[in-house]
Amino acid sequence: MRGSLAKMLSAGIAALFIVGVFDAPSSAELRPIAPGGAVQEGFGTEAIVTFDDAYGDAQPAGGDIIAAGANAPSGGNFLLGVSAAMFDSPYGQRWFDKKTAVFWDIDTNFDGVPEYKALFINTSGEVSAVLIHASGFGDVCVGYPTWDETGFYGVEFETSCLGNPASFRFAATFTFVGPLSNVTSSDRSPDAGWSDPIGNDSYNGPPLPSETLTVSKNGNGDGEITSNALGIACGATCSASFPQFAGVALTNMPAVDSTFDGWSGACTGVGPCVVPMNIARSVTGTFSAIASNSSFAAVSPARLMETRFDVGTTVDTRYRWIGQRDAGSVTQLRVAGRGGVPGGAVAVVLNVTVTRAEVPGFVTVFPCGSTRPSASSLNFAAGQTVPNAVIAKVGVGGTVCLFTSAATDLIVDVNGYFPSASPFVALSPARLMESRVGVGSTVDSQFWQIGQRAAGSVTELRVAGRGGTPDTAVAVALNVTVTGPQGPGFVTVFPCGSARPSASSLNFVADQTVPNAVLAKVGSNGSVCIFTSVATDLIVDVDGYFPVGLSFAALSPARLMESRYGEGSTVDTRYWQLGPRAAGSVTELKVTGRGGVPSNAVAVVLNVTVAGPQGPGFVTIFPCGSALPGASNLNYSTGQTVPNMVIAKVGAGGSVCLFTSAATDLIVDVNGTFQP
Repeated sequence: MRGSLAKMLSAGIAALFIVGVFDAPSSAELRPIAPGGAVQEGFGTEAIVTFDDAYGDAQPAGGDIIAAGANAPSGGNFLLGVSAAMFDSPYGQRWFDKKTAVFWDIDTNFDGVPEYKALFINTSGEVSAVLIHASGFGDVCVGYPTWDETGFYGVEFETSCLGNPASFRFAATFTFVGPLSNVTSSDRSPDAGWSDPIGNDSYNGPPLPSETLTVSKNGNGDGEITSNALGIACGATCSASFPQFAGVALTNMPAVDSTFDGWSGACTGVGPCVVPMNIARSVTGTFSAIASNSSFAAVSPARLMETRFDVGTTVDTRYRWIGQRDAGSVTQLRVAGRGGVPGGAVAVVLNVTVTRAEVPGFVTVFPCGSTRPSASSLNFAAGQTVPNAVIAKVGVGGTVCLFTSAATDLIVDVNGYFPSASPFVALSPARLMESRVGVGSTVDSQFWQIGQRAAGSVTELRVAGRGGTPDTAVAVALNVTVTGPQGPGFVTVFPCGSARPSASSLNFVADQTVPNAVLAKVGSNGSVCIFTSVATDLIVDVDGYFPVGLSFAALSPARLMESRYGEGSTVDTRYWQLGPRAAGSVTELKVTGRGGVPSNAVAVVLNVTVAGPQGPGFVTIFPCGSALPGASNLNYSTGQTVPNMVIAKVGAGGSVCLFTSAATDLIVDVNGTFQP
């Protein structure tokens, strides 16, 4: 770029939308940083890099392309300049910034330490992206401008800087704000390695005023609070000065034996928070210690992944809008250090939802670093929206891996975790039962190809001594899937040797494929019993188990809520025949003192079923007394019957709260509890 950019910036507000391409790793964290903090991203402080080859490209002719390496300029991260211009694309006229150069920090490991820096440049139709290693020496990714029918502007790289081959897309929107009239620039010789005719403009104006951010910690737990810009790294109380108008992102990381309860002051909620530094600000983060004998730590539901474009966000804007997962692909999802999950968690309780799949398929959630098992976490049909609770063992790097057999969007929320001291043993999923003839197998060829279970029948399934479950296990975490049922009905999983309860573990309609997670008490002969009200095939996988002597108490299922008229009752006739829950309403459900739940329970294992919804929507279960989180426990379509297991933190008054976005009936059963 040549000439001063001061006039370009002095107009005040401009906007930039970029779509680019490159390959491995499958995700990375990009942090744009502006001169003096005078620029901030329009949708948070981070953009997510993810694979998506769905866009069509068209290459304009001509243009010189930068092809030289570069050293990182002094100061590292800053905006060089921007101005808006109209140009002709193959799909008509499009607005785009004609002269743009932006520096980025790229954090591929999500550890807060950028491994690379990147500079994007566009001048009169020429585009280049240079990745500069943190050491200051760089590689070059040469690119050409591209468009697609939606008007997105793109870069198609000829070479790869992070691996080979290159094919990777990302998107980010930025709004430039603040007192930009004092920005000046000066031409420099191309001493950083740029070839003519491109020069280097730099931020050369006076420093902007600064404001002080003070951060402190509270509570009987421990953890760290850090900022995206250097300055905040709190063990106790710390403060730092940041340029006025900067947006400082604070992130919490609870210690292994602690949970993060939330922010106060200039931040709210439990996820990362962006503090606008237009004035001096203070923030407090509260950490609580986990009891040394605690089996499970419930958290307020938090969204960890949202692949759909322009639909909500995640707790920290990572893994957001990353596009449909390809058929046969594996997505590595970071869970540790996000949504209140500490680095030492051995397993997490997730709610995984499939939506917008064009063909039938399945999803398998398994610990990264291990071989993908032949089991499934949820099965789905074309066009179906299917949620399922998954207890997933945490793999290498604090991640879990999600395999999708068919292209689909994925939504992932976290509801809790098992700390390192927990007696719960997470397993790599293993198939224990496959009733369908000619489909797959089980881990030991037992309970395989046994045919559809008859209506009104009970199948005794041996779980002890299979799939890694010892004979001494007192409860197991199962994923139970119904497929091809001959009519509407339900399945109840209960301990063999005890009376069948009136509760259900999953509900379904004819020909529906429905999965659900079940925490089941092990009964006589190391078995669980499965009642089917109508003829159907059954698939059962095991994800983990609870040994003797723990704070988890498996219960024989008991109904706590039945909103439908004329349909059975509850364990104590309370919360019975309430009628459909209104759209946008919150129902406060008392759980302690009912169905075997003790008064000191800190979390309960529920099976929540939506029946007869009057429109598409979702249900969120959260502890009463806390704010409604931006996550969901089950999603549904009009008229659909959808069950899902939920491990819910008990809130004020021994209650859990249920938010329904669309009017629907609700059925709630309890299967177990966690005590301190």
